[in-house]
Amino acid sequence: MTRLRYAVVLVSVVLFTLALGIALGGGPLQGQVRGTLQSQVEAVTDGAGQRSLVSRNRALARTARFDRGFAEAVSPQLLEDRLTERSVVVLSLPGVPAAVTEAVAADIDTAGGTVTTSLQVGRDLVDPTARPLVDELSKRLLADLDDRDVPDDASVYTRAGVVAARALLTTADAGNPMDDAARSVFNTLTTARLLHGPEPQQRASTAVVLLPEARRRPGATSGGRSLILTELVTAFDEAGDGVVVGGPPSAAQPRGLLAALRRTAPAAEQVSTVDSTGVRAGQVVAVLALAEQAEGSTGHYGVAPGADAVLPADALTE
Repeated sequence: MTRLRYAVVLVSVVLFTLALGIALGGGPLQGQVRGTLQSQVEAVTDGAGQRSLVSRNRALARTARFDRGFAEAVSPQLLEDRLTERSVVVLSLPGVPAAVTEAVAADIDTAGGTVTTSLQVGRDLVDPTARPLVDELSKRLLADLDDRDVPDDASVYTRAGVVAARALLTTADAGNPMDDAARSVFNTLTTARLLHGPEPQQRASTAVVLLPEARRRPGATSGGRSLILTELVTAFDEAGDGVVVGGPPSAAQPRGLLAALRRTAPAAEQVSTVDSTGVRAGQVVAVLALAEQAEGSTGHYGVAPGADAVLPADALTE
């Protein structure tokens, strides 16, 4: 498999060289470009270079196995009884691997908590170009809810967050049964494909929101998506007893969704974040952060900019 990967890279470089050579013809840049590309081809095909890359790959694989093994070994002791009698809804944005969602749900179970449901957030809910749909839908749903009061000047996504939270969250630790209003909101949101997944039997008291890898080249809508996420999770937090937002380190880089949340008040003061949920240790930390949230404290954990610590201070003392 490794040799095949090298071959694909080599062929891609050669084809690009040929195409670029045709485009440049005999121009003054031809020799310079040809020399640069030739050195890159030699670096890829050089035996020592290949062995070095293979060695690095194996070292990374061993590190990943150690992370998984260590987290699996210590997680039962770290998580035991942390979420006893607590209920949790897990929400994953588009692009989050199913394995990450499943691992976090399993850790919640290990901690004694109950996952009410695991849901996929629809693309339109976090896409600024779908704002008219979210605006109209949230207004219509809010008009039918007599137990939710939203200021007239509230933003579209604050309103949408309040509406979605009515279907998914409550302040009772163990959750509350789904009532008619909650079912109506949930069914409307899933019919509109703003949420995907099974209807919960009860509303949860806390939530975990999982983010995907950041785009390599953030588009023009990346700032809008950051604002949407911040307003949604702030509304979720106010409707329940705590929210943790988790993602990989790339999401916590300067233009990432997690970074935007960490630098935006009051969200950063209310919602906890974890920037390493792509690995097992980070998934365990997300559940520890959720337990801390449920007790009324907030923290930002991981290894990327904006993290306060690797894990909550009391994680090893209780």
